[in-house]
Amino acid sequence: MTHRTHILLLVVLLAGAGCGRPSGDVAATVEGTPITVGELSDRYARFVLQAGLREDDARIRHDVLQNLINRQLVVRAARDEGIAQTPAYEAEQEMAQKRALLQLYTQRTLYDTLTVTEGDLRELFARANTEITARHLYASTLAEAEALRTRLLAGETFEALARETFADPTLRENGGLVGTFTFDEMDPAFEAVAFRLPVGEVSLPVRTAMGYSVIRVDDHFTKPLLTETEFVQKQDQFRQYARKRARTEARFAHSRALLDALRPEFDAAGFAALTAAASGEVGSASLVEAPLQQRPLVRFGPDAGRQTWTVGDVEAQAAIATERQLDAVDSPDALREFVEGLLVREEMLRRARTLGLDRTGEVVDAVDAAMDEWVFEQAKNTLRADVRVPDDSLRAHFAAHGASYVTPERVGVHELLVASKAEATALRRRLDAGASFEALAREHTLRPGARAVSGDLGAVGRDELGNLAGPVFAAAPGTVLGPLEVADRFALVRVGERVPPEPMTFEQARPQIEEALEVPFAQATLERYIARLRARYRITINEDAVQRVHLFS
Repeated sequence: MTHRTHILLLVVLLAGAGCGRPSGDVAATVEGTPITVGELSDRYARFVLQAGLREDDARIRHDVLQNLINRQLVVRAARDEGIAQTPAYEAEQEMAQKRALLQLYTQRTLYDTLTVTEGDLRELFARANTEITARHLYASTLAEAEALRTRLLAGETFEALARETFADPTLRENGGLVGTFTFDEMDPAFEAVAFRLPVGEVSLPVRTAMGYSVIRVDDHFTKPLLTETEFVQKQDQFRQYARKRARTEARFAHSRALLDALRPEFDAAGFAALTAAASGEVGSASLVEAPLQQRPLVRFGPDAGRQTWTVGDVEAQAAIATERQLDAVDSPDALREFVEGLLVREEMLRRARTLGLDRTGEVVDAVDAAMDEWVFEQAKNTLRADVRVPDDSLRAHFAAHGASYVTPERVGVHELLVASKAEATALRRRLDAGASFEALAREHTLRPGARAVSGDLGAVGRDELGNLAGPVFAAAPGTVLGPLEVADRFALVRVGERVPPEPMTFEQARPQIEEALEVPFAQATLERYIARLRARYRITINEDAVQRVHLFS
């Protein structure tokens, strides 16, 4: 077996098991727990795709099965040791059921009824060969959007109204002009209206992901001489896209309908307190302190049964959110939308349970598979936490490879960080007129701790500078750069002397060596552990069933 094949098999072993447990004949059992032919086929197919194989290979199929057995051994041992009785397991199981239930509800109520017609494909083909130039006015509510449209029809201009409606300086000054766009470059609802709107006509309010838009198309150009041959060549591609787009639009429309029915009303005091806590203005290491958790945040539901969520309720509901979703909550508007999304999700779960979807085999199997995956990850992480690379192994590695461990090239940097480009530009003028960089940094910089050292960040490497690395390392010592945008703020940077790469001592290199050796040592620990489990648990393999797994005819 090649090194690449071995690595890919490890990827398969460590990869997630998917959203459900494929059914079918039994390929093997671990102490009575089955590994189905469906599971083996699914994992084997994924490996073949990653490895780029062109024919079946009995040895690799056997190795994939052994990896599935190894996973099941680890899971079985962890369950026997009582992991399913821990609070962490119970919390994860609850979240896994919610995820599986939402997925099945969406599939049953939205996706299964969607169809894509030839007319849909031809419309997409035409859009892909069309360019639209349009402008719009934005409103947060339907009533505001209707009022803007009425004023447009009465003779007021986009240019005048854009100065009232947009915070974005570009849209405010250019009359809401979004420029020229084509297929799949705008919000789906915006695009659907713009491509059908006659040039010069003002649309009815269009509900988008951000609010409402009133649109006017200024130009509409479709490529001439579109041929049937071009359409036939691309229709499969458009069919895939149309299905994905239809699903996205169905989810959005369904979510908006549920939110409209829930009619959420935010408590101003509770929302302001949560916004302050989330931004770090109040509170401690915890996002929300206990008194704040008890504050009412949002009321929702039908008149006969309005409910109230406190700040603490929202915090609990947010446990299922992904890290990416939480990172996106970076403003009051984003926080409001996030809470609205939690309300919609809870309503979908309520409806799914009313339909009895929580008792279906699909949900049960998906939860079982998800929990096996979670148990495996927990057991693997426990093993890794106990791995200690011996000091003599670290030193032997450094003796053999020490020449490759060097400190990165660094450069001295003084920084002056402020909130706006205008402020940075004004300070740059003062520097150009002879003002002291250190004095201005002590007075103005926003970087925590930097005022006390006059903005001196010391010698820093490329990885510490992020998007500033290029201009800083390209500049000569003494050069002042900026204003440069840094995470929604603006910096002036004075470049200092270069510090060339230097050989590391063993102690300097130790963290990197430990990181490099941790994976093989962890893998060896896992392999020894699995060998002990193979001696403890009974394994049977159905060779006839395994031989029936073929991916190529």
